[in-house]
Amino acid sequence: MTKAIAVGTTVIDDTGREYRYGGGNEGRASMFSIEYNMRHGGLPTVKCSAGDVAPVGELAALDKKDPRIVWANDKAGRPGTWTGTWRAQAECDKFPHWHKTKTEALERAARRLAIADWHNTKES
Repeated sequence: MTKAIAVGTTVIDDTGREYRYGGGNEGRASMFSIEYNMRHGGLPTVKCSAGDVAPVGELAALDKKDPRIVWANDKAGRPGTWTGTWRAQAECDKFPHWHKTKTEALERAARRLAIADWHNTKES
């Protein structure tokens, strides 16, 4: 289940960057679209599935030792388009992600897991 996020809300993605949420990316459900307002400044606007982001300040603390995160130093299994040798896959991921450092791999997997957990919690 994915919680609804209001357009204009400041959100965070798995990289830790903040954006202004611009709604779903119609016609490209699995893609991110980022718009930068060079004239007026401020946060860039991201259009993506609501399940890929969560409001800033509402995520639980990141736990890099969560047993739902599987990681390995796996250069052999890496596709040619990914950089780095550290593979990390959280329980909520459809496919693994490769990173240059173990720290980066665990932080991003933990943040993806925290975003998924936020969407799966029931509102009181």
